[in-house]
Amino acid sequence: MRSRFFILVAAGLLASTALAHRPIETSIKGELFLTESVLRHEISTAHFLFTPTQGAGNQSDSTALRHAITGHMAKHYPVTIDGIRVPPTISTLTLENITNAAYLNISTNYTKVTLSIAYPINQPPKQIGLIWNLFPTAPTHGWTGLIDADQDPYQIIQTFSVYGENTFLFFAPTEPEFIWHADDDGTSERVTPANSRHIRIPLVSLLLCVIAGLYFAASKQRNRALIVRVTLIAALLVAASISLSRLTISIPTPGHSLLRPTEAEALSIFARLHANVYRSFGYDTEEEIYDVLAQSVDGALLDDLYRQIYRSLILRYKGGAVCTITKVDILESSLVSQKHGWSAEKQMITLDCRWRVHGIVEHWEHLHRRVNEYQARYTLTPSQGSWKIKSVDITHQERVTAEDKPTKAGLIGKR
Repeated sequence: MRSRFFILVAAGLLASTALAHRPIETSIKGELFLTESVLRHEISTAHFLFTPTQGAGNQSDSTALRHAITGHMAKHYPVTIDGIRVPPTISTLTLENITNAAYLNISTNYTKVTLSIAYPINQPPKQIGLIWNLFPTAPTHGWTGLIDADQDPYQIIQTFSVYGENTFLFFAPTEPEFIWHADDDGTSERVTPANSRHIRIPLVSLLLCVIAGLYFAASKQRNRALIVRVTLIAALLVAASISLSRLTISIPTPGHSLLRPTEAEALSIFARLHANVYRSFGYDTEEEIYDVLAQSVDGALLDDLYRQIYRSLILRYKGGAVCTITKVDILESSLVSQKHGWSAEKQMITLDCRWRVHGIVEHWEHLHRRVNEYQARYTLTPSQGSWKIKSVDITHQERVTAEDKPTKAGLIGKR
């Protein structure tokens, strides 16, 4: 009975604290949903906070507005899936006029912008990177009276549903990026602040070493005792050693993605590039298809794959056969060889891969599942600071399952 009393008291204290905490009305909300087929970002905000809709009026069906939003999201809110930057597509967009609304305790009229952004998924991702750059601006009279002492008025908290399990993301101008990592089973999640690879340069230590070197060079020309020179130089070097952690600057590691990868790293790099090639089939415009492919493919192969996928897009528009890819499984991959040199032209990774592509084919009002298996040798080379697929030689392909007839409902949701 006593323990129950303390539980009730604690619950009452928590409830009173929550009720007393001052809400910050900023008209900025976000929710993320990860499913087997898509990463979806639901965003709700005021038109005057979101650059593409400033002055847009109530033109939710405008093609130009949708194009402006996708371009703005790709540039300022980039999303990476397994290290590949994935372009956004708008699933829904609505603009609603709101009158006498509260924004930072000020009554105002505005247009509520609600949009759903989709990023195709064709295999369980191991890592998702998110950058959020939409934060409230400080009111002209400051935050006094609008926030509590322990509140960060710029922090945006969003929910993240991962295969039905909820967690939270915290975004702030000082930490606008978070990275989600799948656990070994591919379903659980960890969310951590993003950390880029950087080199830390100790400025004080470098300066002291330079002074020691200059003094050594200059003192050799003078008639000074050796013991004096050695003592002063040793003192400077000791001071440089002590100052290694003082006054340092951090710069990105140049070409870090091109450092000689281990076998496991090479296979992981390839898996990301391979998955992104198939991700391009989920887009509906020439520009989107090309942008997705360019993240993973280079040279003549980029143009060749683009033409092939674009032709399938034209067939789709004209009522021809449509293949919706539902899953891609790498069955086996192995490193054949690596070549490395000081220049990008001398670097190369060669791999063998066997994989299956699961899809649904629709033509002549008929639907059937299809699973094809392929085997090929891939060549990866560096381009624009990252590894990309340079060539592919398919050595074997076969149909591994019989066709069947799913319903229309079975296709919806996988598109």
